Amino acid sequence: MKNIVAFLFLISIVVVVVFFVLVINEKNKNQAPTIYIKRNKSGGYNANTLPPFGIVVNEKEKDNTALLHHELIHWEQYQREGLARYYFNYLIESLLHGYDGNKYEIEARANETGYCKKNYTECVRTGKATTVYNPDFRSYFTKVI
Repeated sequence: MKNIVAFLFLISIVVVVVFFVLVINEKNKNQAPTIYIKRNKSGGYNANTLPPFGIVVNEKEKDNTALLHHELIHWEQYQREGLARYYFNYLIESLLHGYDGNKYEIEARANETGYCKKNYTECVRTGKATTVYNPDFRSYFTKVI
């Protein structure tokens, strides 16, 4: 009986969270995103677009218009495709082609050179990218343990 109650409680939490996300999605999908500034963003990333909540930018990059433009393209992708389809397709692209070959990322790299559109991690780490320089870019995924 205890397991059934715990399971039903867990299911009710999931339902509430999904409902909350769907309500926020309906409210935000046709609006400009909220920009959140965060100190010491982890994982070596400078910014992330998190539909339907908004865009999170590292405090050091808050005035970087090229980086914000990159993230706004991701927001437009979400608006164009919808919440579930955007996340699903982005995940599939990442699994099949990796971060640098992900078509959503390549589209968001509109201001980069042809080389940096396809080799973005290297370009960000070496300072060749127009959006940002960060030698620790994506370090969370590339550290050898």
